[in-house]
Amino acid sequence: MYPNSPGQRLSAVFSKLFCVYVSHPLVGFRPERLQSRIRRATIRDVKLAERLPGQLIFGRRARRATWTSAGLLLTAVTFVAAQTVEPTHAPVAMQSPIAWVMQPETMLEVITEQRSTLAWMPNFAFQFIPRRTRENRRSRYDLSSLRALINCSEPVRTSSMTEFQEAFANRGLKSGALQSSYAMAENVFAVTQSDLYGEPRRIWADGKQFRASHRIEPVAEGTAGAMSLTSSGRLLPNHQVRIVSETGTVVNDGDVGEILVKSDCLFDGYYNCPDLTEKAIFDGWYRTGDLGFLLESELYVVGRKKDLIIVGGENLYPQDIEEIAGSHPGVHNGRVIALGVYNPELGTEGVVIVAEVESEEHLTRAVEIEHEIRSQIVSGLGVAPSMIFLKPPKWIVKSTAGKAARSTTLEKLRKEHPELIEI
Repeated sequence: MYPNSPGQRLSAVFSKLFCVYVSHPLVGFRPERLQSRIRRATIRDVKLAERLPGQLIFGRRARRATWTSAGLLLTAVTFVAAQTVEPTHAPVAMQSPIAWVMQPETMLEVITEQRSTLAWMPNFAFQFIPRRTRENRRSRYDLSSLRALINCSEPVRTSSMTEFQEAFANRGLKSGALQSSYAMAENVFAVTQSDLYGEPRRIWADGKQFRASHRIEPVAEGTAGAMSLTSSGRLLPNHQVRIVSETGTVVNDGDVGEILVKSDCLFDGYYNCPDLTEKAIFDGWYRTGDLGFLLESELYVVGRKKDLIIVGGENLYPQDIEEIAGSHPGVHNGRVIALGVYNPELGTEGVVIVAEVESEEHLTRAVEIEHEIRSQIVSGLGVAPSMIFLKPPKWIVKSTAGKAARSTTLEKLRKEHPELIEI
């Protein structure tokens, strides 16, 4: 609903001055009904989703440490519930994304000091925190209070989850505490959630088949050319998901397509942006712009539709390229961007990589590092990058959420390298 209408519930301002208005079942526009609505919804949801205790309960012992931008409404809903209903207490510890990026260890400090039980982070944070926390400092932190540390907002990378688990297993991090979810502000956060009584499901698929036909062909772990994919979990109650092709046709399980979402807590539109709303919502379904597939009722998110790179008919996801390039010891962890730039001479896109080096001194070895990165990508994905640009620290542009901004970085790159405009 929009401002000044009786149905207005909550709002969240996004980085591009978009405003989302939603009608969440937990929050009614008549304040006197709020307490009973929350209590009824909580009891109903717990009965319907026995696998999700803790996430749907605002309990006295629940403490949330949330790494988030202003657009994530989960914190707002939690805050409203905590402040309005007397028997309900859910303290929330919030951090500025920019401040967190400057000092990633601060989240570990919050969890340790506040004895946080639930926390949500984007995928890149599961690598960024251990890589920016020296081993001799990790003994300061105690993560034993965590019931669930949930990977959300981005495609879940198996390697990221593994890296975090290995880094902090001896700091009290419970086996099975790392979980996954498909979440977005437009849906008042979560659409799916992994099973809290186990670990997120992982599968192995034929990498070549996946890139060539956008279809999942399961293979045994350890098979040559296999890629690992981690599920974002199963649908929460009152949620629906469709996976559709470019033509809008629903595809079969295991086929990759755009993820559409429908629920009883989906937003109504972008405030004062009817053109965006018309593009985003069709017949009650929200076009997320994310690509993924369903397999045995589990949702797997593989990337953003607009970020997909198509080289000679093969579908490449920038995250796969960035993961390989970022593993080079001379490259700053998490500071790599892979882009698709159309090459008219070849009639297809070429892969362009921008990577920050660990220090200015590494630029003296630029030719050697570029060669090694190129060889690793060819070996791992069978595709050779068209160009690799090594840049000094802090060169890549960040978004307000602390993530690398692809489009803005490409604009900056084109200003410094006019030859990119021609390919």
